[in-house]
Amino acid sequence: MKPSGYSFTLVAVGDSQWYREVSAPLAKVLEEVVPFRSGELPKPLQVRSGIVTNALASFVVLGVTFFVANRLAGKALDDVYTQLIQPRFKTFLAKIDRKLNGGNRKAKKVFSVNRWYADHNVLVSVSVVGRSFDEVVKQLDLVSLVHSKAFAWIAANGTQKPVHHYRIEDGKVSPIPLLFDRIEDTLAAQQL
Repeated sequence: MKPSGYSFTLVAVGDSQWYREVSAPLAKVLEEVVPFRSGELPKPLQVRSGIVTNALASFVVLGVTFFVANRLAGKALDDVYTQLIQPRFKTFLAKIDRKLNGGNRKAKKVFSVNRWYADHNVLVSVSVVGRSFDEVVKQLDLVSLVHSKAFAWIAANGTQKPVHHYRIEDGKVSPIPLLFDRIEDTLAAQQL
């Protein structure tokens, strides 16, 4: 059963194998429980044509952005993520490493779980980073906590910029967000 008031879209940075073996299959897994977002994306989420490439990048990215109705927030949103979506992420990502070859196998793995808060016109982006997807999966339990703290940070400090980016790596969470104008600007943060 798909919860109402939710939709998603994907962002992927990688080569053709990455799209074929990772991005497209994840979209199918998510569409079982959440509809794919149709229509125009908010401006901070629109990627400028030709800007995203990983020809020289030392990382591959898979990002999921969830759009949530304003009436769904807080614990209800965390519960849907924790009980319905996160288990699918864990199952899916646990199988990916053995499918990868070449540069995709060697590259640092970045999995971003983003939430668009339309009432604040802000995207909270949380990137989970690891040398493998096994490492990423072990850190996924921190994502809900980071999103909760991010919302508290926005309440205390205001929006300031439309994209707030946090990073989880080696079990450590960035204490404050990096602030950007567009989602594609978070790609530079992956090189850190």
